[in-house]
Amino acid sequence: MQEDQLSRLACDRCYRRKARCDKALPSCSTCINAGTACCYNARGGLGRGDVSETLERRLRQLENKNRVLSKRLREAQLAARAAGETTSSEVLDAAGEMMDMPDDNNEGADKSEAENDNEVAKEVYSLSLHAGRPRQYLGSASGAILANLFALSRRPGRIGGDSNNNDDDEDYFRRSAAANGQRYSSPEMAKSALPAEPLARSLLAAYLSHDHLAFPYLHPKKLINSLISMYAEEKYYESHPVEAFALDMIFAIATVQVHRFSWQSLPDAETHHERAISKLGVVLESGGLIALQTIMLLCQYRMLSVSYSNSASLWHLLGMATRLGIELGLHREAVYRLPAGLSPADEDHVRQELDIKRRCFWSLFQMDRIVSNTLGRPMSINLVEIDTEHPAVEDDGEASWGPSPSVEDILQYPHWPANTKIFNHITWHRIITGKILSDLHNVPKSRMPDPQTSIAIKKQLAEELDQWKTGVASLPLVDASATRIKDKSNYRTREWYNLLYHNCILMLHRPIHSLQDIPQTSEVLTQIYYFSQQSISSYADLHKARKINYAWVTLHAVFLVGLSYVYALRTHFQNKRREIKGLGDGWPSPARALLTLEPSISQIVSDMRACSTVLVALSERWNTGRGCHEVFARLSDAVLTDASEYFMGTKIQTRPLPNQEGRLNRHLPSGEQASQQASWPLVSSDFDPNYQDYFGGFPELFGDHCDDNIFLHPQFGWNFES
Repeated sequence: MQEDQLSRLACDRCYRRKARCDKALPSCSTCINAGTACCYNARGGLGRGDVSETLERRLRQLENKNRVLSKRLREAQLAARAAGETTSSEVLDAAGEMMDMPDDNNEGADKSEAENDNEVAKEVYSLSLHAGRPRQYLGSASGAILANLFALSRRPGRIGGDSNNNDDDEDYFRRSAAANGQRYSSPEMAKSALPAEPLARSLLAAYLSHDHLAFPYLHPKKLINSLISMYAEEKYYESHPVEAFALDMIFAIATVQVHRFSWQSLPDAETHHERAISKLGVVLESGGLIALQTIMLLCQYRMLSVSYSNSASLWHLLGMATRLGIELGLHREAVYRLPAGLSPADEDHVRQELDIKRRCFWSLFQMDRIVSNTLGRPMSINLVEIDTEHPAVEDDGEASWGPSPSVEDILQYPHWPANTKIFNHITWHRIITGKILSDLHNVPKSRMPDPQTSIAIKKQLAEELDQWKTGVASLPLVDASATRIKDKSNYRTREWYNLLYHNCILMLHRPIHSLQDIPQTSEVLTQIYYFSQQSISSYADLHKARKINYAWVTLHAVFLVGLSYVYALRTHFQNKRREIKGLGDGWPSPARALLTLEPSISQIVSDMRACSTVLVALSERWNTGRGCHEVFARLSDAVLTDASEYFMGTKIQTRPLPNQEGRLNRHLPSGEQASQQASWPLVSSDFDPNYQDYFGGFPELFGDHCDDNIFLHPQFGWNFES
């Protein structure tokens, strides 16, 4: 420990060379003898934040294991006493004195278990907070209240094994980045690490064909010209730090996207990022729009990267960017007026610069909405305070790409007509998301509107969402089923816009201040079930077509969609059981929220399998996020137990009455009514005896933590807490 503390105080040169440093100021003797500068820089990796998270997670696991063992011991004690087994009872009592609390404290122990055992909520907190750092406030839009619905009972058969065997290992990406990353002490060293020109052209083309569609705040022609000059002119990289920084960050962003299917090579993105950071101070000194674009590049990379430093915060970086943009007046239309008396050539140049400013503002607006929605925090840019118009679609007048554009096509026609149309439509969706945040989720509890007003607000927002969805038909999209198409951007697939629509509907019904914010009606429950099911299907299609964004915000969104699906099924089956019990006891059954079309066991298994597949693919890229698919797997077990007990214990006929079908059609948008029968297959009146065959593929799908068939071990009691 003493040597470790001294090594943390060593200068950078001695630390890298693993040499003894006398820590003399202003320069140590080793640096004086070598004739080099003696620098002491903060090393963010030494904090080992992942290690503390691992220890906290492991501590929670051991505490939960201890509670489960104590509970089993109490049950064994009671069973032994009831059977009159004196000898066994004495042994168990002796063990209980060491392991367990007295019986009169059982109520307190159960209360503690209920308070500390909600692993679902902990995963939502982790997914939301790690997206932005630091870990402070979480709002309702993040899904924290919805997650508190699920208090999981532990399965004793699973407590013996670790839920994450890799928790004690340092994150692979952080180790690789530390090993491969380096500080470039001279521009010559930085230039020598540049990618080969063909690779650089491919990375720039990948950026323009995907990321630039949603965030077009850099001029594509200038980027292409800078790339050509950087490889054609010997001193261009050293003499143009602004252009060099932008290209390095684009290489990093594009590498994350291009290699998202082979994510072991992601440290290459950190190499580009490290090379760009070495020029950050010089670039920020330029100020103005250049400084804003610089910070936005950093924010965009942190929204995508799986390996980011603990020292910097996406939330704080984005706050700096929004304040700088407002300081530049980009939120006011008056800034974009053309000055009088310009020559035709100057007027065209100024018009292009103003158009880039306009796109820069709306790109910043989108980033603000994405991060605020993920964290559930107030937005930095208020819609009522801006009057900036959207970019004009007619500004794009060049040739468009074909269905499979090559690198040369993209670099020759970078500013194609569909760019602006897609960008404006995505921005419209972010505006609607912001309205949901400001009108519902970010309103203090003391100023919450009454239930009737809330229903009116939700209805108005749902109508605007329907208008937005109708406009998707006018976008130049590609068929996701065409697997040979080179374009891998999800911004050009209809599935991506469908899931945006479905997720917004779910966000409308997400609880705000308490669980009572969800109206307990069949209409709302049906919408939650249907749209969560459709979102799962869209994510699965995008994942199958290799068009999904492997980012923190996507992982958070998929997990919340899965929770919404589980909530709808859980509420339906629990209300069904209460209804049957009330009829059996002779009590009149009150109106309860039920699904108007009851899903079959096979449909539930299929949906759970699809959602878990996407969660596994996304969560495996982050050390902290790997627990979410394990939690969802246990939720799947619990829901399937609820469903199977209901189907096996009752004789049902799920085909709805004519008036029920009419109610369902009123619950869904008109465009969804035609497909709802195909999405919800009806089941027969008897339980399918082949249902258990579905569990044969669970170990392959979920991993070792789902190797137990809950129907072979009914004593585990893995239902939700009622």
